[in-house]
Parts: sequence; C-alpha cells; structure tokens
Amino acid sequence: MAKSACLELVEFIPASFIMSCLRLVPLRWATRSGAAFGRLVWRLAPSQRRTAYSGLDLAYGDGMPVSEKKRIAKASFESMGKTIFEFMQFPKLSREAILARVRFVNLEAMDRALAQGRGVIAATAHLSNWEFFAAAFAATGRPLAAIVRPLDNRRLDRHVENLRSSKGVEVVPRGVALRLGLTALKKGKVLAFLMDQNAARHGVFVPFFGKPAATVSGPAALALRLDVPIIFCYSRREDDGLFSLIFESVEPVRDRGDEERNIIATTALLTACIERAIRDRPEQWLWMHPRWRTGPEDACDAVSRRSAELGGWIQIRREENE
Repeated sequence: MAKSACLELVEFIPASFIMSCLRLVPLRWATRSGAAFGRLVWRLAPSQRRTAYSGLDLAYGDGMPVSEKKRIAKASFESMGKTIFEFMQFPKLSREAILARVRFVNLEAMDRALAQGRGVIAATAHLSNWEFFAAAFAATGRPLAAIVRPLDNRRLDRHVENLRSSKGVEVVPRGVALRLGLTALKKGKVLAFLMDQNAARHGVFVPFFGKPAATVSGPAALALRLDVPIIFCYSRREDDGLFSLIFESVEPVRDRGDEERNIIATTALLTACIERAIRDRPEQWLWMHPRWRTGPEDACDAVSRRSAELGGWIQIRREENE
C-alpha cells in the first residue's frame, strides 16, 4: 500500500511540474509543445506504435498505402500530445478564452433535444481535443455530466477531476455511472458517453470499420428505455487553430422486434457515426488504443447479462420516483 502511494507520488510530481510550467506560456505554445511531446512518445513507445499500425491495418487493410498509415499513426500521437498539453492549460483559461477557440456547428440540435426536458444522451469519441469540447460546451451554460474512467494514479485522477470540474463539467466516475447518470438525466442534463473504446465483456459487438468491436451499449439502452433524445457530437481541429464542435441528432432504432435488438442496432448506428467522423480526420483519433482487443468469442453472453442488469436498475429507479 505504501509502495503504491509512493509510486503515485513519483508519477505525480513531474506531471505537476509540467502543468505548472505550461501555465506560464500562451496556449499556442502549449499546442506546439504537445505535438513535440507526442512525437517523443511515438519514438519511445514501440508497443503503442504497433497497436496503432495494427488498428490502421484492420480499419483500412490494403486500401491505404503503408506510408499513409505511418503518417496517420504518427499524427495521432501528436494529436494526443496536443490534447494533454492544452488540457493542462485549463487553470489559466477563462470562459471567454475557451469560447474564443471554438466554433459551434448545429448547436441548435442539442438545444432542441434539451428543450424536451428529459435530459440528453451525448454520444462522443476521443477525437481531436475532447476535453476542450466538454469545457467549451459547459462554458455556454448548458448542463453537462461526463462519464469518465478514473485514472490509476489517484493523486493525478483527483487533479484531473478538479480541472474538469473547474470548467463546469460534472464528473461521473464509471463505477457509479448508472446511478449518477440517471440522476443527471432526471435533472435535464446532458449525459456524455465516450463510445469509441473497447468495452470488453461489458459491451455489445457491432461493426467498426467492418470488424466486430465490443462497444458500450449504455447510451442506446438508456435512450430507448427512458425515451431520452440522443445527440452525436465531437470535436474537430481545424487548420486555422480553432475547434469545430459538431452536433447531430440521432434517432434510436425501434423497429427490430425486441428491445435487445433495438439496443444493438442503435449502438451500431452511433458507432457508424463515430467511424464517419474518424474517416474524415483519421489523424485526430487515438489509434494507439486497442479497439479490437476483445473478440465476440471472449464475451458470448455479456450482451444479455448487461442488458438485464441495466433494465433492472432502471426499473428500480422508476419505482423509486413514482
């Protein structure tokens, strides 16, 4: 236990030092430094490089030249570095400074969904700078709760959570996502899910770049069972240095004959939206993540089990609120 705390401190000290230094420089310098950091990680992390190449091979096959795959993979590391270093600038960025770096595309779709008064499911992905997206959206005054996976380092996790919260983002740890997420929706908030990572045994299998990928089904299940509108939204880094924050209304699938098929079909629809956005800017996605690590043979009955658990929770909450 003491060793774990010691290791956490060893990891936290250099991260805290870098964050303190980054507060002293303009945001554009932090972006450039982040790109350089990404290139450094690219050179020093062969395992992550192989994962990125493997993912690009699965996604594009022989239809993309090896040289282009290498370019995208390397640029993906740069994009990750930019996101990290820009996020570390949050303590010095005012609401006005954040909003000055973004342009909203079809924000009206989100407003129409919020106006229904039942909360909104926001399906999104690790594209461009997702942290800047959340901060900018919250800066508009619209209520946002984001489901996140806590970091392994508890010191660093608390610091990251404080940075998010300081910009108006309500942090919902994944371990209590269902309970707190239902509360957020009941209050009419936007509940954001990052849907582009391997869900392992807790997901359903839907096509992603033509290959079955374990994908979180919670957004679809909540939307269908609680009749909550869905918005697909994501960030795109533009050549002029701004972020385009894009919003699209998505209609859940309700005609597949039973609830479980509707959940899977809606999850597939949202995953197709994510794939389309990635294809538009592949270098802005996290290709170093092992998206296809879990195969259908690894979780044969996870779909039914997870669906039943979620249904039970929602039924309990409904009865409590009656």
